[in-house]
Amino acid sequence: MTWKNAECPVCHHIFTEDDDVVFCPDCGTPHHRACWEQQQHCANEALHGTGFTWVNPHEEPPKKTASAPAAKRIRCGNCGSWNEPGTNVCTNCGERIEKKNGSFSPANGKGPSRGGFFDTDLNPDVVPSNVLIDGIPAEEEAAYIGPGSTRYLLSFIHQDRDNAKIGWNWAAALFSPLWLFYRKMYLWGFVWLLAYLLVSTLTTEPGLLDIFLNMMRISTETGSLQAAQSYMYQAMEALPPLAFWQQALSSVFQAGSMVVMGLFGDRMYKEKTRRSILKLRAKASSMPEYMSLLQKKGGVSILMPLLSIVLYIFINYLAILLASLFQ
Repeated sequence: MTWKNAECPVCHHIFTEDDDVVFCPDCGTPHHRACWEQQQHCANEALHGTGFTWVNPHEEPPKKTASAPAAKRIRCGNCGSWNEPGTNVCTNCGERIEKKNGSFSPANGKGPSRGGFFDTDLNPDVVPSNVLIDGIPAEEEAAYIGPGSTRYLLSFIHQDRDNAKIGWNWAAALFSPLWLFYRKMYLWGFVWLLAYLLVSTLTTEPGLLDIFLNMMRISTETGSLQAAQSYMYQAMEALPPLAFWQQALSSVFQAGSMVVMGLFGDRMYKEKTRRSILKLRAKASSMPEYMSLLQKKGGVSILMPLLSIVLYIFINYLAILLASLFQ
């Protein structure tokens, strides 16, 4: 940990292993995330452009070895640690190091990195791959997000820089469970379905179960689907209207779910993406493994939205059964 015993240049508290630390992409100065977000810039911003690189005053200088003299070692511009000659990825923080014009410079330096480790649809002309979002390079976020990464990263940057809590996501608003399962936010997807089951149970007419059972009996006895459908239409028209509170609850859930998911969908996805990436960083032992985990654990799912449709249909029938039992 190259920032051990160093102090945050904003609050001047000594860093601990449990602190959430981010590094300036220009000079490598470490800050507490909260301090960085408060300042909105590096504490050593005035020194940028002078070649300044932060060095931990408590860090022991690297020892010279016959195989790798200190003069030939490569210094990571992200965390300040020294790496062996020929190293492409910092062994301390995992940041990529590129070779440019005979010298090495960090991938999160100025200017977009177009080559990269990751094959994504990120448009570097819109979102440079070296931009930090929650201390994570956009290139890594894009590798985890997969399809639509440019659109989501623009939203993430807006949230990060402007401290925006809300936005608008039409897919999340109009197709909430499908979008949640498509973006692999399975926990939130099941929470939505459970809420829908509860509301449907409370707002379903108990007599529906008898209508469906009689419809099946008529269809079996007469062998006529038309007769069964005719009975169903007549029986449905004869049902008493829902109580006012049931109608209100149904309307509030439908409209409220749409508004909440539309406003906070991107925020939920941003937090899920950040937590997942940090877990994968801790799990991976090398950059290739890290890349593989990002693309495997992230991205989107085609199968799970289809499963959510099946669950949605099942929930409607289950609500009819539960309504007949508890109402």
